[in-house]
Amino acid sequence: MVTAALARLLSRRGRRVLCIELGEIPSLGPLLGLSEPTYRPVPVADGILCARYTPAECMEEYGLMKLKLRGLYDLVFRNAFVKTLVEMMPGAEELLVIGKIGYMVQSAQRQRDRSPYDIVLVDAPPTGQGAGLFTLPQTVLAAVGSGPVAREMGLVKDLLTNPALTAGIVVTNPEELAVDEAIELIGTLGTQAGLPLEAVVMNKCLVTGAGTTAAREIARIWVTARRSGQDLSPPYAQVNSALQVFQVEDFQRQEILRLSSHSRLPMLELPWLAFDRPSDDDLDRLAAGLEPLIGRQPW
Repeated sequence: MVTAALARLLSRRGRRVLCIELGEIPSLGPLLGLSEPTYRPVPVADGILCARYTPAECMEEYGLMKLKLRGLYDLVFRNAFVKTLVEMMPGAEELLVIGKIGYMVQSAQRQRDRSPYDIVLVDAPPTGQGAGLFTLPQTVLAAVGSGPVAREMGLVKDLLTNPALTAGIVVTNPEELAVDEAIELIGTLGTQAGLPLEAVVMNKCLVTGAGTTAAREIARIWVTARRSGQDLSPPYAQVNSALQVFQVEDFQRQEILRLSSHSRLPMLELPWLAFDRPSDDDLDRLAAGLEPLIGRQPW
């Protein structure tokens, strides 16, 4: 959701954006109006392309690029033994995906104005898998000192660690477990991967710096009435819900402060949307909260 909002924001600022979604279950594509994201980038809006990469598709393209002939590729890579071997190799799938992402960025750099995009947004997987994806180049280079794989991973590493070309954004929620994972991820990406981190986005905040929510206002009125002895008679469930929301907001603020104490990165707070499938107006609300990113490198 944050990636979709950022893509809309960048496109309105004149950037041509390629959104890359990773994983088996599409979620980014539908937010941008694409029901079935494909491996090949597809235009979804003015200035926005969208694609979804899976390890199998990345392996097929890489194999055809190296072997040139479809028949030879089928003979080698569709062999049951080879397929099992690739699946068993630690980091093999991540290697294929990060290599493809690096290739797309390098392709845009080579083509410059002829490229249909000038910025790549990667909607990375959750913490565990995502961290492994971006630390892989260092792991490969430490294990393989030379050769074609080392050369290609060296180019990807140079790309990922260059603050003029790459910026990482950690997206989390104001919940205890999510904040724990975010703190660990910031350390892993910044220290182990060398990824230039730009900001932390705290998503699903009931109250942001921009103002208060209707639920908080309900709770405030109810508490004021109880303290002053006024008689309110809304349905109990409504009152109970308002109090619960009030307590959740307080808990969220504690988690936001806890993350702030562990990280010096700027924090952007985005509102909690009412529905899982946001409207264009909802995405624009999120985009407004991402405005501070615009104008910095490499945005």
